[in-house]
Amino acid sequence: MFYKYMYQDGDFLVEAQVHSAPTHSAAMAVMAGDALPVAMEKGSAYEEKKWDQYPPGNSPLQIQIRALFERLQVESSDVLAGHLVPFRSPSWRDLKNRKEVIEFSKEIWKEVLDRARPESVVALGAVTRDAVTEILKVHSTEPIPLSWKGRDALRGKFDGGRFIYLPHFSRYPVMRRPESKEALDRLFR
Repeated sequence: MFYKYMYQDGDFLVEAQVHSAPTHSAAMAVMAGDALPVAMEKGSAYEEKKWDQYPPGNSPLQIQIRALFERLQVESSDVLAGHLVPFRSPSWRDLKNRKEVIEFSKEIWKEVLDRARPESVVALGAVTRDAVTEILKVHSTEPIPLSWKGRDALRGKFDGGRFIYLPHFSRYPVMRRPESKEALDRLFR
Protein backbone atom coordinates (compact mmCIF):
# COMPACT_ATOMS: atom_id res chain seq x y z
CA MET A 1 0.00 0.00 0.00
CA PHE A 2 1.24 3.52 -0.70
CA TYR A 3 -0.03 7.04 -0.35
CA LYS A 4 0.29 9.95 -2.74
CA TYR A 5 -0.56 13.49 -1.74
CA MET A 6 -1.33 16.22 -4.25
CA TYR A 7 -1.41 19.95 -3.73
CA GLN A 8 -2.22 22.92 -5.93
CA ASP A 9 -1.46 26.49 -4.95
CA GLY A 10 -0.81 25.28 -1.40
CA ASP A 11 -4.23 23.63 -1.02
CA PHE A 12 -4.47 19.95 -0.10
CA LEU A 13 -6.39 18.16 -2.85
CA VAL A 14 -6.08 14.40 -2.75
CA GLU A 15 -4.75 11.64 -0.56
CA ALA A 16 -4.78 8.48 -2.65
CA GLN A 17 -4.44 5.12 -0.97
CA VAL A 18 -3.74 2.23 -3.32
CA HIS A 19 -3.61 -1.41 -2.34
CA SER A 20 -1.26 -3.74 -4.19
CA ALA A 21 -3.95 -6.39 -4.72
CA PRO A 22 -5.34 -6.63 -8.27
CA THR A 23 -8.49 -4.65 -9.00
CA HIS A 24 -11.11 -5.77 -11.50
CA SER A 25 -11.52 -2.45 -13.27
CA ALA A 26 -10.30 1.09 -13.25
CA ALA A 27 -12.35 3.91 -14.66
CA MET A 28 -10.75 7.26 -15.32
CA ALA A 29 -12.41 10.47 -16.38
CA VAL A 30 -11.33 14.03 -16.98
CA MET A 31 -13.97 16.16 -15.32
CA ALA A 32 -13.92 19.94 -15.30
CA GLY A 33 -15.89 21.97 -12.81
CA ASP A 34 -15.62 23.64 -9.45
CA ALA A 35 -16.26 20.59 -7.31
CA LEU A 36 -15.03 17.06 -7.67
CA PRO A 37 -16.85 14.28 -5.84
CA VAL A 38 -15.17 13.53 -2.52
CA ALA A 39 -13.54 10.12 -2.16
CA MET A 40 -15.39 7.67 0.03
CA GLU A 41 -13.91 5.13 2.41
CA LYS A 42 -16.77 2.71 1.76
CA GLY A 43 -19.45 2.44 -0.88
CA SER A 44 -19.53 4.41 -4.09
CA ALA A 45 -20.09 8.08 -4.82
CA TYR A 46 -21.91 6.94 -7.97
CA GLU A 47 -24.65 5.43 -5.81
CA GLU A 48 -24.56 7.13 -2.41
CA LYS A 49 -23.59 10.78 -2.98
CA LYS A 50 -25.95 13.62 -3.81
CA TRP A 51 -24.68 15.45 -6.89
CA ASP A 52 -26.15 18.84 -7.74
CA GLN A 53 -29.89 18.96 -7.11
CA TYR A 54 -30.45 15.22 -7.68
CA PRO A 55 -31.14 12.63 -4.98
CA PRO A 56 -28.18 10.33 -4.17
CA GLY A 57 -27.18 8.26 -7.20
CA ASN A 58 -29.61 9.95 -9.56
CA SER A 59 -27.66 12.65 -11.38
CA PRO A 60 -27.47 12.01 -15.14
CA LEU A 61 -23.72 11.35 -14.89
CA GLN A 62 -24.14 8.91 -11.96
CA ILE A 63 -26.77 7.00 -13.94
CA GLN A 64 -24.46 6.75 -16.95
CA ILE A 65 -21.51 5.58 -14.85
CA ARG A 66 -23.63 2.95 -13.09
CA ALA A 67 -24.82 1.70 -16.50
CA LEU A 68 -21.16 1.42 -17.48
CA PHE A 69 -20.46 -0.70 -14.39
CA GLU A 70 -23.43 -2.92 -15.29
CA ARG A 71 -21.92 -3.45 -18.75
CA LEU A 72 -18.58 -4.31 -17.13
CA GLN A 73 -20.42 -6.65 -14.74
CA VAL A 74 -18.77 -5.12 -11.68
CA GLU A 75 -20.10 -3.57 -8.50
CA SER A 76 -19.44 0.16 -8.33
CA SER A 77 -17.83 -0.26 -4.91
CA ASP A 78 -15.26 -2.65 -6.45
CA VAL A 79 -14.08 -0.13 -9.06
CA LEU A 80 -11.00 2.04 -8.75
CA ALA A 81 -12.27 5.30 -10.21
CA GLY A 82 -10.71 8.73 -10.41
CA HIS A 83 -10.07 11.83 -12.40
CA LEU A 84 -7.09 11.85 -14.72
CA VAL A 85 -6.39 15.43 -13.66
CA PRO A 86 -6.82 15.96 -9.91
CA PHE A 87 -6.91 19.76 -9.98
CA ARG A 88 -9.99 21.94 -9.89
CA SER A 89 -10.67 24.40 -12.65
CA PRO A 90 -13.83 26.25 -13.79
CA SER A 91 -13.36 24.51 -17.15
CA TRP A 92 -10.82 22.40 -19.01
CA ARG A 93 -9.85 25.45 -21.07
CA ASP A 94 -9.21 27.49 -17.92
CA LEU A 95 -6.86 24.89 -16.43
CA LYS A 96 -3.42 26.47 -16.18
CA ASN A 97 -0.34 24.65 -17.48
CA ARG A 98 -2.40 21.90 -19.10
CA LYS A 99 0.54 20.14 -20.72
CA GLU A 100 2.49 19.97 -17.45
CA VAL A 101 -0.61 18.96 -15.49
CA ILE A 102 -1.31 16.08 -17.90
CA GLU A 103 2.30 14.88 -17.67
CA PHE A 104 2.13 15.01 -13.86
CA SER A 105 -1.20 13.17 -13.92
CA LYS A 106 0.19 10.46 -16.21
CA GLU A 107 3.00 9.82 -13.71
CA ILE A 108 0.47 9.38 -10.90
CA TRP A 109 -1.82 7.11 -12.91
CA LYS A 110 1.07 5.01 -14.22
CA GLU A 111 2.06 4.28 -10.63
CA VAL A 112 -1.55 3.57 -9.61
CA LEU A 113 -2.24 1.28 -12.57
CA ASP A 114 1.09 -0.52 -12.22
CA ARG A 115 0.15 -1.40 -8.63
CA ALA A 116 -3.55 -2.09 -9.20
CA ARG A 117 -3.03 -4.24 -12.32
CA PRO A 118 -6.65 -3.90 -13.50
CA GLU A 119 -8.17 -6.31 -16.00
CA SER A 120 -10.18 -3.52 -17.62
CA VAL A 121 -9.56 0.20 -17.92
CA VAL A 122 -12.20 2.59 -19.19
CA ALA A 123 -11.29 6.12 -20.25
CA LEU A 124 -13.96 8.80 -20.63
CA GLY A 125 -13.04 11.73 -22.84
CA ALA A 126 -10.38 12.18 -25.51
CA VAL A 127 -7.70 13.68 -23.23
CA THR A 128 -8.01 10.71 -20.90
CA ARG A 129 -8.00 8.30 -23.86
CA ASP A 130 -4.74 9.72 -25.14
CA ALA A 131 -3.07 9.66 -21.72
CA VAL A 132 -4.21 6.16 -20.81
CA THR A 133 -3.34 4.61 -24.17
CA GLU A 134 0.18 6.00 -23.69
CA ILE A 135 0.47 4.85 -20.05
CA LEU A 136 -0.75 1.33 -20.77
CA LYS A 137 0.77 1.02 -24.25
CA VAL A 138 -2.64 0.12 -25.66
CA HIS A 139 -2.52 -1.77 -28.97
CA SER A 140 -4.84 -3.64 -31.34
CA THR A 141 -7.34 -0.79 -31.18
CA GLU A 142 -10.67 -0.95 -32.96
CA PRO A 143 -12.93 2.09 -33.39
CA ILE A 144 -16.63 1.36 -32.93
CA PRO A 145 -19.10 3.93 -34.31
CA LEU A 146 -21.67 4.94 -31.69
CA SER A 147 -24.26 6.21 -34.19
CA TRP A 148 -24.18 9.65 -32.60
CA LYS A 149 -22.76 12.76 -34.26
CA GLY A 150 -19.90 10.77 -35.82
CA ARG A 151 -18.49 9.77 -32.42
CA ASP A 152 -16.62 6.50 -31.97
CA ALA A 153 -15.89 4.35 -28.98
CA LEU A 154 -12.62 2.44 -28.99
CA ARG A 155 -11.51 -0.87 -27.65
CA GLY A 156 -8.03 -2.26 -27.45
CA LYS A 157 -5.65 -4.39 -25.45
CA PHE A 158 -2.82 -3.79 -23.02
CA ASP A 159 -0.55 -6.21 -21.23
CA GLY A 160 -2.91 -8.05 -18.90
CA GLY A 161 -6.18 -6.47 -19.87
CA ARG A 162 -8.62 -4.69 -22.10
CA PHE A 163 -9.01 -0.97 -22.75
CA ILE A 164 -12.29 0.79 -23.53
CA TYR A 165 -12.74 4.43 -24.50
CA LEU A 166 -16.04 6.29 -24.59
CA PRO A 167 -16.75 9.96 -25.25
CA HIS A 168 -17.40 11.74 -21.98
CA PHE A 169 -20.89 11.06 -20.65
CA SER A 170 -21.48 14.71 -19.75
CA ARG A 171 -21.77 15.44 -23.49
CA TYR A 172 -22.56 12.01 -24.93
CA PRO A 173 -24.70 9.97 -22.51
CA VAL A 174 -24.67 6.84 -24.68
CA MET A 175 -25.00 4.10 -22.07
CA ARG A 176 -28.79 3.93 -22.08
CA ARG A 177 -29.32 5.32 -25.57
CA PRO A 178 -31.24 2.78 -27.70
CA GLU A 179 -29.55 3.91 -30.94
CA SER A 180 -26.13 3.05 -29.46
CA LYS A 181 -27.07 -0.34 -27.98
CA GLU A 182 -25.67 -2.41 -30.86
CA ALA A 183 -22.36 -0.52 -30.77
CA LEU A 184 -22.14 -0.91 -26.99
CA ASP A 185 -22.87 -4.65 -27.27
CA ARG A 186 -19.92 -4.90 -29.67
CA LEU A 187 -17.69 -2.70 -27.51
CA PHE A 188 -18.23 -4.69 -24.32
CA ARG A 189 -18.22 -8.25 -25.66
